[in-house]
Amino acid sequence: MRLTKNVMSSALIVFMVMAITSVTIMVPVSAQPELLRAWPKWKRLKLSEQPYQILYAKAKNTGTEGVYAKVEFEIFAPGIGTFIISTKTVFLPPHPPPIKLEAIFPLPELGKYYITAQLYYLYDSDWLLDGEIRDIKVAFTVVP
Repeated sequence: MRLTKNVMSSALIVFMVMAITSVTIMVPVSAQPELLRAWPKWKRLKLSEQPYQILYAKAKNTGTEGVYAKVEFEIFAPGIGTFIISTKTVFLPPHPPPIKLEAIFPLPELGKYYITAQLYYLYDSDWLLDGEIRDIKVAFTVVP
């Protein structure tokens, strides 16, 4: 009887060591998307000549796995409202040079516009925020 308990204890210890070893040996593969910067193409626009603004962003992935990502711009103009536009979804491979994304914003009215940008990445079937919100330092103005 005593021998059986020792054998069972030894088997349990071996199983636990194998389980712990397999967990510590496995290295999780991950993506690390990052929004580097965002900016408008023009600081001052004449609505009669240019009825839209182009917004740019640069993003990269420092992880070990590629990831699909997009940048969402929130554009706020006092007295006019808030608008949200997105870039197309792009694939960020691991460790490439930064990728430039763009979105076109049709200008609704004259005024001053302030912009924030956020990077989202696709995980399973959900869009997740990378945790950083970038304020574009330069607002742009639309004149007649």
